[in-house]
Amino acid sequence: MQAIDAYPDRMVRSALLLTAFTALRPSNVVSVCWSYIDLQAGRIRFPAEAMKTGEAHEVPIPTQAIALLEEARIWARGDKYADLVFPTINGTKTDHLHCDTLSKALRESGLRDAHVPHGFRASPTSQAQRIHSPKLDHPTREYMAGLPLFAGLELDRIHWVGSESDASSALQTLLLASALGFDKETRPTFVAGDVRMGPDVIQLATADQAFCIPAEGAWTRQLLAPVLESDRILKVGFGVANDRRPIYGRYGIKLKGALDLAPVVRRLGYRQRVGLQGAVAVVLGRRLGKSKTTQLSNWSARPLKPSQLIYAANDAFASWSVFDGIQRLHPELLQSAIAHLVPSDRP
Repeated sequence: MQAIDAYPDRMVRSALLLTAFTALRPSNVVSVCWSYIDLQAGRIRFPAEAMKTGEAHEVPIPTQAIALLEEARIWARGDKYADLVFPTINGTKTDHLHCDTLSKALRESGLRDAHVPHGFRASPTSQAQRIHSPKLDHPTREYMAGLPLFAGLELDRIHWVGSESDASSALQTLLLASALGFDKETRPTFVAGDVRMGPDVIQLATADQAFCIPAEGAWTRQLLAPVLESDRILKVGFGVANDRRPIYGRYGIKLKGALDLAPVVRRLGYRQRVGLQGAVAVVLGRRLGKSKTTQLSNWSARPLKPSQLIYAANDAFASWSVFDGIQRLHPELLQSAIAHLVPSDRP
């Protein structure tokens, strides 16, 4: 993936990545039309005449592919090629990008004899087999280091809930969500015997923004209770079982509808538990950068530094993104996990 991500031609690179993300036939990718695509629903619907089988076909669009398609609007044309996502540029023998161009790009990326565009179609079958036969090792640091960086939230999409009015505004947004990325940060201790009194910050993320909530705010319980105790809103994260006691101990709030994604990701075929960084790698094909310095910083300090806000918010947002990726690619895993939540925690 790193070699493909570095390919200089943006249109060809996007076509290759879309092939990898959706496992469609290369011929369907290069000829895909905007009229087939519903970005809001996250689906591509191919009419029967566009398919080799002669039958209509529908596929989900992974999160990373949606961002890729939105970027593809850059080279949209206003002529007879307007409906083509990958229109011809230099007068090829087709109106759209040619499959041979994808093969050539892989060769030029140093993947000669190692990979072909059609080879991406093997991935979903392999993953389905792995769900029933766990044999995979946790992704290595070397593997994750070679992945493209996870595109997290920028500061303008991260909200510090520093007042009662901020809390009221945040609550209105959070109650509209059906699922929220959830995490918390606690000031670390470096002396034996010191007791961690966290959490110091609680983070909740939607599809496009995140809220960092100070644990000590007079308005904090009023904001958290309707969200965390909601049976309708799913809270997704990693290690959420460990968050129940500190949340209840500090606020008397029972964390309901909380889904730990680690066991869900493991069911993709991994021998061991997969944490947030590993999940971002295997589900989204991206590298989640995490600064050790920021992780071990003082989370009880006020105000938080911009680097702390970005770190905290994107932990929660990355959890939401992994959830969204699994929902699109392996909905049966989520349905099973949610069905097995204890009744008081089931959304």
